[in-house]
Amino acid sequence: MGDERPGRSGLTLRGTAGPSTLGEVLRHRSLRLVGLSWGSSTTAEGAYLVVLGVFAYEEGGAVAVGLVGLIRMVPASAAASFGSLLADRFARERILRAVEAMRAALLAGAAFAAFAGAPAALVFMVAAVHALVSGVFRPSFKSLLPSLARTPAQLVAANAAASTLEGFGTLVGPALGGVLIATAGASVGFAAASACCLVSFGLLMALRVEGGALRAAAPGRSLGDVLAGFRTVASSNNPRLIVALFAAQTFVRGALSVLIVVVALDLLALGQSWVGFLMAAIGAGGVVGALAATGLAGRPMAVPLLFGLVLWGAPIATIGAFPSAAVALLACMTIGAGNAIIDVAGNTLLQRVVPNEVLGRVFGAFVGLTLVAVGLGSIVTPAVIDALGTRGALVVTGALLPLVALIAGARVRAIDRDAAPPERELGFVRGVPMLAALSVACAEQIASRLSLVPIAAGRAIISEGER
Repeated sequence: MGDERPGRSGLTLRGTAGPSTLGEVLRHRSLRLVGLSWGSSTTAEGAYLVVLGVFAYEEGGAVAVGLVGLIRMVPASAAASFGSLLADRFARERILRAVEAMRAALLAGAAFAAFAGAPAALVFMVAAVHALVSGVFRPSFKSLLPSLARTPAQLVAANAAASTLEGFGTLVGPALGGVLIATAGASVGFAAASACCLVSFGLLMALRVEGGALRAAAPGRSLGDVLAGFRTVASSNNPRLIVALFAAQTFVRGALSVLIVVVALDLLALGQSWVGFLMAAIGAGGVVGALAATGLAGRPMAVPLLFGLVLWGAPIATIGAFPSAAVALLACMTIGAGNAIIDVAGNTLLQRVVPNEVLGRVFGAFVGLTLVAVGLGSIVTPAVIDALGTRGALVVTGALLPLVALIAGARVRAIDRDAAPPERELGFVRGVPMLAALSVACAEQIASRLSLVPIAAGRAIISEGER
C-alpha cells in the first residue's frame, strides 16, 4: 500500500465519486465537529504564539524569540515522533480530547504565571510542556480524517475544509492575541487561548467515530514499532519526498516567526499589535487559499504543491525588496494562500500513499521532522539577520522555497503517475450495498486485500458456518 506498490488508490482521486464541496463536508456531522475543533485549536495556537512571541521579545529581543521557538519545537518534535504511536494504538478522537484538556490547563497556568509576575523562565517552561503535549495533536488529527471521509474526493474536501477553518483560526487567533497583548497584557492573552482550547475539547466530546477504518493488530511497544513511521518515510520514495518538501517549508516558517516580529517592531516600527495583524493576514490568505483548494478534488496534487511552495517563499523576499506596511500585509496574505494549498495537496498526497495502520506514526514522523525544521529556522534566523541585515535575511529566506520547487518539480509530478487507483477492486467494494457507507480508509483496505479466486460453475462459493 506504499508508494511503490501497485494497487494503491490514486493521487488524482478519480474514479470513486465526484468532487465533494466544502458545504457537503460541513453537513457531515463527524467531519464538521472535528473541523470546527481544529479551527478552535488553531485559534488558540495563533493567539498564544503572538502573545508568547511579544512576551519573549520584550524579555530578550530577537534572540529570545528564536530561543523560545527552539524550546517549543524540540519537545513537540519528540512528542510527535514517538507519541504518535498512540494514534495507531488507541482511538484517535480520544487522544485529541486528552490533548485539548491538557493544553487548556497549561495555558491557564501560563496566564496565572504572567499575572503573578513570575520569572519569564517559568512561562518559557510552560511553553515547552505545552509544545510537548501539542505534538501529538496534529498526527492524530491528520490520520483521523481518512477514517471519517467516505470517498477520496471527500477526503480532499475534508482537508480543504480543515485548512479553511485553520485559516480562520490563524486569522482570528493572532489578531486576538495582538490586541490583547497590546491592551490587556500577556496574562489575558494566555487566558483567551486557554478558553479556545476548552471550546475545542467540547466539540471533540460530541464526536463519535464508528467503523471508520479497519484496525490493524495493535502494534507492540518495541522501539521498532515506535520508529515504524520514520522507517516508512525513509524507505518509500514518495512519502520521503513529501516530508522533505514540508521540512523545507517549515524551516522557512520558523524563520518567518522571527522575521515577522523583527519586521513589525524594528524594520517598519509599527508596534506590538502589528505582529498579530501580520500573522492574521497569513490566516486571511489561508482562508482564501483553502476555499480555492476545494476545487482540487478529482485533480492531480503535485502541481498545486509546487505552486504553494513558490507562494510561500516569494512574498517573503518581496517584503525585503520593498519594505512597507502595505507590502507586508499583502505578502503575508499571499503566504497564507500558499500555505493552505500546500497543506491540502501535501497532506492528501501523504494520506493516499501511506497505509492506514501506520498512518498515525508516519504523520508523527512528519510532524516531528517538520517541527525540528521550524526550530532550526527560528534559531538560525537571528544570526542571518546579524550577518545580512533584516532586508537581506528576508530576501535570502524567501528565495529558498522557489529554488526547492524548481529542483524537485519533476519528481513531485511523478508521484501522481506512480500510483494508479485500484478502481476495479474499489468498484467491487463500493458495489456491495452494505459496504457503501465505509470510510475511504476502510474501503481501500478491503480493496487492497481482495484476491481473485476462480470458481467452477455450480460449485458452492461459501457455506453457512464458514469464516
